[in-house]
Amino acid sequence: MKKNILHSNPKLYILLILITFICITFIVTLFYIDYQNMINNGYINKNSISFTLDDTNSTIEITKGKDKYILFQQESNKSDIKYVYLSGDVQLPPIFWNTAKNPFDSKEPKAIVGKNAEKEKIPNEYEIVGYFNSDYSYQLNNAIWLISPDEQIDGNKGTYFIFSTPSLEQEKILKRNLETSSFKILERDNVGTYLLKSNQLLITGIQVGIFFLSTFFIVTASYWISQEKPIIRILYLQGTPIYTIYSLFINKRVLPLFVFSLLMLMILFVSITYLIDMWSNAWILYSFYFVIGFSLYNCIYLLFITIKYTTGKGGKKY
Repeated sequence: MKKNILHSNPKLYILLILITFICITFIVTLFYIDYQNMINNGYINKNSISFTLDDTNSTIEITKGKDKYILFQQESNKSDIKYVYLSGDVQLPPIFWNTAKNPFDSKEPKAIVGKNAEKEKIPNEYEIVGYFNSDYSYQLNNAIWLISPDEQIDGNKGTYFIFSTPSLEQEKILKRNLETSSFKILERDNVGTYLLKSNQLLITGIQVGIFFLSTFFIVTASYWISQEKPIIRILYLQGTPIYTIYSLFINKRVLPLFVFSLLMLMILFVSITYLIDMWSNAWILYSFYFVIGFSLYNCIYLLFITIKYTTGKGGKKY
């Protein structure tokens, strides 16, 4: 009897895997849209932190290399010229590099500019190492990034700052890498493509799609597990202990689905890492939460069905 338990309905099994795959794909799409919005908005994220420096004559030490972040320093929030501090292997916008070598191997001042930028404003000591390769970003096409090799902030270069990190703990990363006692954090409203109705509707539509797919998974998984009620009942009446029945279906049902979902997630992670540029890899964390959540539901519902159709139904064991 136990040998016939596995995959009694492979269609439902495949359907659950497909639902999980589509949910993960939707999550990836949300993060990809966010990356495109960053590019269109001058590479500023909706979660970026803006602040001003109180004392223009002050010099502040910053920490580079430990965490991933980009810090913009400029005269105002409308300025095209930005002093840029890069830390860690942070994702940059699409750039056409002038050299095949890593331009950041040396500590010489470097500049990355847009094709419409006013290059005469670039200080003489800065070498242009690349051009922004984004036809649809007005801000990047006019931007001048002066990549600063310094590990100090000079207030004379500008008092307006924008801090962006792919980490989910933006304020923690900011405080860990900069001395914030001289800063005044500003309230930032999302601008640019983040405010487009079409953009907001697309994001909302994807989020609603994830919700309905999750609900569909729960309904399908409940039906899938409920099909085992007769077998659970027979095994119980034959004298099989409840924990043995539960463990059997965990190993034959829930665990294979969980393992296959994890393998699928790993394959997607490797593929997306090499094929698609994104600001943050946090999508892998959210996708993992979905896989764990689906698996926990299967475990809990299977436990409910096992108890209900064993001790809950009573009957005489043989």
